[in-house]
Amino acid sequence: MIGAKIGNSLARNDILVYYSSDCTESEIGMLEIHDAPTRIEPCLLDETGAEIIDLVASLSGTAHTLGSRLHPSSAAGLAGLVRVMNCYYSNLIEGHNTALRDIERALANQFDTVEERRNLQLEARAHI
Repeated sequence: MIGAKIGNSLARNDILVYYSSDCTESEIGMLEIHDAPTRIEPCLLDETGAEIIDLVASLSGTAHTLGSRLHPSSAAGLAGLVRVMNCYYSNLIEGHNTALRDIERALANQFDTVEERRNLQLEARAHI
């Protein structure tokens, strides 16, 4: 069963299938679903026009301006928060539901006595 097309991919049975843009509709329906590293590689543009290059330069400049306006202690606090947030969502994507408070406790070396939670805490601390 074919689901919705998303760019050069389609959702089928909760799996995202990537295909070449020169595939016909009937060929897309016959694509084999497989687990390959290329499924998680970033998509790259075939052509990069001047407009996109200008947008990237503008975004980069704006990000630098924002970063230079932060006080160093604020920047450090924000960086720590983003690391915890990244860990939480990365683990959640992998099916490891580690509570934020458990991640913060792990960073303070305060591990849970329940083995399952402690293992998740150790994984989160290693991630960060």
